[in-house]
Amino acid sequence: MTGGRARWAALLVSAGALAAGGVTAAGRAPAAAAGRTGAGGWRVALSVSGHHAPYFSAVTATGLASGWAFEGFQFGGTDRAAAFQLTGSGWHKAAFPGRPGELITWAAASSPGNVWAIAEDFPGPVTRVLRWDGATWSVARKFRRAAGGLAVLGPRNVWVFGFGFGARSLGARHWNGHRWTAPPSGHGLVAGSGRAAGDVWAVGGRLVAHWNGHRWARTSVAALLPRKSTDVHPRLVDINEQTPSSVWAVGSGYRKPGGGPVVVLHYDGHRWSKAAQGGTGNPWQIVPDGSGGLWIPVPTIDGIDGATGRIVHVTGGHLAQAPLPVSPEEISLQSIAHAPGTTRSFAAGFTHARFDPISGARAVLLQIN
Repeated sequence: MTGGRARWAALLVSAGALAAGGVTAAGRAPAAAAGRTGAGGWRVALSVSGHHAPYFSAVTATGLASGWAFEGFQFGGTDRAAAFQLTGSGWHKAAFPGRPGELITWAAASSPGNVWAIAEDFPGPVTRVLRWDGATWSVARKFRRAAGGLAVLGPRNVWVFGFGFGARSLGARHWNGHRWTAPPSGHGLVAGSGRAAGDVWAVGGRLVAHWNGHRWARTSVAALLPRKSTDVHPRLVDINEQTPSSVWAVGSGYRKPGGGPVVVLHYDGHRWSKAAQGGTGNPWQIVPDGSGGLWIPVPTIDGIDGATGRIVHVTGGHLAQAPLPVSPEEISLQSIAHAPGTTRSFAAGFTHARFDPISGARAVLLQIN
């Protein structure tokens, strides 16, 4: 789980019981009806109510009508994580082997028949790595350490990354279809993305790392991040490889209070450079928009602004807040996914009372195009 997910989990633990409700695809999210479209094209595709602060904690997509979204509740409670599958007829609740108190913190896929998810318990850490083979979910691996990210290149090429940078961090673990390995050069890596067995990128702290099929080669990018100080603790949180000559990474200065500034780095096949910087909040993911730009979910939690949620659109070196169908003060977004080969993306999170992530929570899934 990333640091941002840990903060949201801590908030949801203290949430009181909410009125029981049902699943809708037609309109009861606070401040926005499902189907309503914001000026930027994002709309509410699915809204789910429940009695224990529900929210969508992870989403992945492999096509226009192929994907999975995972619903969580009070972290560490007795509710089980639920799954919703996207098919040609829309989103439908699906059978899923969730355990009481687990939270799905990350999901990724290479095809409709190769979907992976990370399930964390609380207080744990016990991590279950789950896999959908097109027919059933099964447990691919259990770890006694927390995991923070996934890179799924194919059924026999999957990377799981740890949470945290200490000696007890899981680091990078690889599945080759037969066994799991832990290259010693993968310590401290928290998220990754790749296109081939010998071409995978990852981030961890203030560095990027490239897997060439044999080892992780690590490069410091600290000079491109905000300068570290008492109140600024810069680090990268996610990376996305689009081609061997176009790799994007996102991080934050984690400035107190409010977080930020958001930092976007780019690799052109030869060197890393700073592509954009600005704003508050601490990003969690970075994905392409299918049109040459990038989507970044950026939540903010602090004692001044309360809880707000934004999606930042990166185009031409500029960071711009994307218009949403729900006020930023009434939504928090945890995860984002792009459907490859399309301009369709999904964002997962929850709506809530103004500035207050505890009251009136409804799990919500946004869609663009």
